Amino acid sequence: MNSLTCECNCSAPVNMTHEQLMERLEELRSILTIVKKDTLKSKLKLISVRDDRPSSTAIGALGIILITLVIALVVLIDSMNLLTFLQKRKIKEKKA
Repeated sequence: MNSLTCECNCSAPVNMTHEQLMERLEELRSILTIVKKDTLKSKLKLISVRDDRPSSTAIGALGIILITLVIALVVLIDSMNLLTFLQKRKIKEKKA
């Protein structure tokens, strides 16, 4: 069998086979592996921070106004179409 000598700074040199060395390396990898989703950097990506700058407040307000106007425009157009439909229906019912 092929024997390898540990060259670390430990007190006593250890002779290991290739398989034992691979097992030990895998054990060390599992101990030293960091789960990325558990890091502070990863968690901070998901947190919104309050921003009181006037420019960011203005941009946010403008965005809300634009979204509200678009939705209001769609509702207005649909309500006009609904009124037109109901008026035509009422006229047809009177004729019949």
